[in-house]
Amino acid sequence: MAASTLAQNSALASFVRYATRKVDIEVPPVAREEQAIKPFFTVVTLAVAERVVEELGGRTLGQVWPGPGMRVRNVCDPEGNIVQLRESTE
Repeated sequence: MAASTLAQNSALASFVRYATRKVDIEVPPVAREEQAIKPFFTVVTLAVAERVVEELGGRTLGQVWPGPGMRVRNVCDPEGNIVQLRESTE
């Protein structure tokens, strides 16, 4: 392995150790409201997706609300990352 590749892997390993040391995972998960991004996924039905989220250790947040051509629900994964689920109404 080249020295530069070894240095990059060492730097990456150091970052991963640092980053994972700073994340507190709680049960039940606590939503991290101040995250940099909130990805969204279009699902066939919110009801099924919500059940899957809860079965996998996440939780639903707030109420379902209408959007243009969709119904929307925020959920968080077991680490507290917030994800938006969208169900088409068209």
